[in-house]
Amino acid sequence: MAQTFNVGEISYAPTQTREPRITEVKFDDNGYSLRMRRGLNADLQTWEIPINVITIANANIVEGFLTAHGGVEWFWWTPPRHTTPRKFICKRWTREAISRTHDRMSLSFQEVVDISG
Repeated sequence: MAQTFNVGEISYAPTQTREPRITEVKFDDNGYSLRMRRGLNADLQTWEIPINVITIANANIVEGFLTAHGGVEWFWWTPPRHTTPRKFICKRWTREAISRTHDRMSLSFQEVVDISG
């Protein structure tokens, strides 16, 4: 059963990036072109999530969660201003020690469409 990512220490400056996948055919030098979506799920979300201050214990929990999923297993996450959880993976994150008791993290979530589950 898929797990849900939930951390209460997310700083509120998450950045959403969307880049729909398209196929484009250019006909001539006058700028004429034809564009169409590539595939059924051509507009998946990517989120950069900063956690500016997180306790070391909670950072260990977050990192353990992400390490256990290994960038390949998806998890549920509800993006800011959304009400429905979506499937994401995290293939990249950073962690920085900012004091004796707190760290800073940055997580990169990519929405996926998976045939399992």
